[in-house]
Amino acid sequence: YPLISLGENGVAYKVDGKLHCEEGIKVHAVDSTAAGDTFIGAMACRLALGASIREAVRYGNKAASVCVQRMGAQTSIPFAEEID
Repeated sequence: YPLISLGENGVAYKVDGKLHCEEGIKVHAVDSTAAGDTFIGAMACRLALGASIREAVRYGNKAASVCVQRMGAQTSIPFAEEID
């Protein structure tokens, strides 16, 4: 699925030629270092578990919103129980 990060504004993606947008989650961001990696990893995990692209994008968005509220890279990536 083609998608593009819009940073704090969310993500845009295409499914069957139709453009979809998922709004960003408003949080107090302190460090965006691993946000993209966190988003992609969380989204891919959900897709691998059988989620729809919409569900996977929302989950990735939630994961990235947790990540940016923490300092650092590896240490800022949330565990699954911190996302749901």
